[in-house]
Amino acid sequence: MAKLKFEAALSRQLMLHAWNAPEHNKTFGQKTAKAALWLVKDDGVYIMSNGKPGIPAPLPNRPDRQLVCYAKGYNPETDGDVWDKCRAAMGGDDGCDFLDITKEMIADLSRDDFEGLLITVTQRQLMLEMVFSRVTTSRKRLTEFLAPKVSDANTFWWLGIKKGDRKLKFWQSPKVIAKGGGTVNLAAMTPDSFSKMKASQYREFRLLSGLTVPDAVEAYAEAHGYTLKD
Repeated sequence: MAKLKFEAALSRQLMLHAWNAPEHNKTFGQKTAKAALWLVKDDGVYIMSNGKPGIPAPLPNRPDRQLVCYAKGYNPETDGDVWDKCRAAMGGDDGCDFLDITKEMIADLSRDDFEGLLITVTQRQLMLEMVFSRVTTSRKRLTEFLAPKVSDANTFWWLGIKKGDRKLKFWQSPKVIAKGGGTVNLAAMTPDSFSKMKASQYREFRLLSGLTVPDAVEAYAEAHGYTLKD
């Protein structure tokens, strides 16, 4: 199995070109063609748009060259001799594979955290994924998850973010927790004192109880680095 990574700027340009092109090229065996990326293996491994007309990117010795985006580490012009690496990733034969583009993918190209494409190659299939620095989650699903906790009159819900990690932790009150052989009643603690107590393990705290549900959803999403989708 190989995982091929492609930079954001060129990936975006190629996808938008394919999506907006008036016509499209077909790969071998296709009866009809639609917007797609081609994954090509020859002297390197790269993607290109199947849109017609293509995007000219001529070189002195290749005046008819079209714009391509090489997989990171698979460009013979910058990465040296990549023949064995390309063969291990894509097999011995040169070829071209079709990767479908959807309207949802085009919409997601506008996200400011788009970091590029990832294509996973196995013996049986190719899988195209868009890579983002933030995880996307449903606002509705998060609302359903947090609403009963935020409105619980008998429990304090704290958002605790671990050092070096993003993780939601719930602490309940008026139940007590053990501390140094004794107990601490969270109901009697302020956010500041609670933060000091856990400062060795956690870098940030926020009391979700008392917030409105929409504000709690926003706080949860921000803490985890999530992008909310309606």
